[in-house]
Amino acid sequence: MTQATRPRRAQKLAALSLLAVLAGCGTRPAAPGIEAGGVGRYPHISFVPLIADEVRLIWRDGASRQAGKRHRAGWRTQLNAGKIAPELLREAGTPVTPIEDVKGALLGSGEDTEWETRAWRRLKATARLDPKGAIMVLRQNALDAQGRQYNPARNFLALGLVGVVIGAATREDVFQPSFILAMNTGFQAALGGKSRCSIGFDARLLDAKTEAILASADAVLGQELVPVELAKKKWPQMSVAERGLAETYCIAALRRGIAQAMNELEVTRRR
Repeated sequence: MTQATRPRRAQKLAALSLLAVLAGCGTRPAAPGIEAGGVGRYPHISFVPLIADEVRLIWRDGASRQAGKRHRAGWRTQLNAGKIAPELLREAGTPVTPIEDVKGALLGSGEDTEWETRAWRRLKATARLDPKGAIMVLRQNALDAQGRQYNPARNFLALGLVGVVIGAATREDVFQPSFILAMNTGFQAALGGKSRCSIGFDARLLDAKTEAILASADAVLGQELVPVELAKKKWPQMSVAERGLAETYCIAALRRGIAQAMNELEVTRRR
C-alpha cells in the first residue's frame, strides 16, 4: 500500500463512521416481539397507553424540509395498543387488561415528573386496577423526524444561550408528541435511508397494590420502515388508500415500541 493510499483510506473510514453515528443518533433497535419461550412474571397486567391518535407528516429531500401540522389520524391508537399488548404476552401466559384513557384524564403535562403515580392514583380511585398484578403505563414523548426524543436538558445545551430565547419555539417546530411519518426522497433517501414511521414513549411498571415502581424504561422507540413511495402531499390531501398505507406502517411501529418496552421492563422471564 502506498503512502498516498493510506490517507485516502483513513478518510473514507472516518466518513463511514460519521455516517453510521449520524444515522443512529437518538435511536435504538426496535424489538419485533417478546422473546420466545418466556413466562410471565406477573399474574395480571393492567396496560395503560397514554398515546395520542395523531400523526405529523414530514417530507425531506436533502435540500429542504417540509413539516406539516399534527392531524388526527383516526386510527384509534389507544385501542390498537390495547390489542397489541395482550397479543404479545399471550404465549407467556400473562392476562392483560387494556385501559383506554378516553378523555385524557390520566395524562398530565409533559413536564410532570410523577405522571406514573398520578395515573395509578386516578385508576385506583375508580377501582379499575387488579391489586394482585402490575400496571404498565406508557407516556408518549415528542419526537423529531429522525426519531430522537425531546429531552429538555440535552436540547437546551444543544441550542446554547440561544435556547433561552427560542427553545420553546424550536421544540414546538421540531419535536411533536405524535406519530412522525418522515418521508425521504431524492438525496435524503440516499443519505438518511428509507422513509419511516416513528413513535416514542417512556414506560413504567408499577405494583398495582402499592404503586411502587418495579421497572422503568425511558425514550423507548418504535420505528418501522416505509418501503412504499407516496405522492408528495399534505396529510389532508391524502387519499383513503394512502392514509391506510401510513396506518399499516405506523401501527407496526407502535407494536415494535410496545414490545421493546415490555422487553426492557422484563415482564417475562426464562422458563
